[in-house]
Amino acid sequence: MRALQALLRWTQRPVGHYDGVAIRTAASLASDWCDAPSSTDRMDLEPVAGIMNRIGIMRIGSSVLFALAASGCGSAGPAAGPAPEVPPDYAALPDTLVCVVDRASPAGLTELAAKARGEEIVVFEDGEVLPLSAVHPVNVIAGYAGREGWLVEGAPVTHSGARYVQTGGERRIDLALLTRVGEHMGILLFAGTDDSPPPDAIYVPTAPGCIFQAYVREDLMRR
Repeated sequence: MRALQALLRWTQRPVGHYDGVAIRTAASLASDWCDAPSSTDRMDLEPVAGIMNRIGIMRIGSSVLFALAASGCGSAGPAAGPAPEVPPDYAALPDTLVCVVDRASPAGLTELAAKARGEEIVVFEDGEVLPLSAVHPVNVIAGYAGREGWLVEGAPVTHSGARYVQTGGERRIDLALLTRVGEHMGILLFAGTDDSPPPDAIYVPTAPGCIFQAYVREDLMRR
């Protein structure tokens, strides 16, 4: 299904500043389109594609949706070919797990099976050996705030009616210590598993590898 594959690849492209509009990723839009029971339901998804254009994912619009429709989505078609063979040199590399954002998971985080090639982390996807940065780029679509203006500028974050301010630098935090608590500007927010709402601190994912920027509740900073 070439149209869907092309759309999924767009999720790996860098995007501009996210303007707060609640959108779904290109991948979930494709899924919704294919799952829509009627053409009327599919028309309802077209404004979402327009919003995606506004935030910098160029050329994803109704033309892509119609391409998806033409591709037949889940309809019967030629059987999928055999899975690509894993290259022996990739299989021989040391195994590793990388903590990544996963919006589809209730936890919001998951461990991705990968390989260590020297100091570089690589994954085998779509028949290719790719650097982790190609599969999980640092942008809002992939779920990382590392290059978002509001994070770089140190702007406060609001969650559950409380205001949080940036503290310290980015740090690695074990995913087992975190729980998903919300979202800010399209980026998932996390808090400590033993922290009760409103949490004393929230953590914003900035890059793959469970790298987070901490924010502390502003009223606690004044004490």
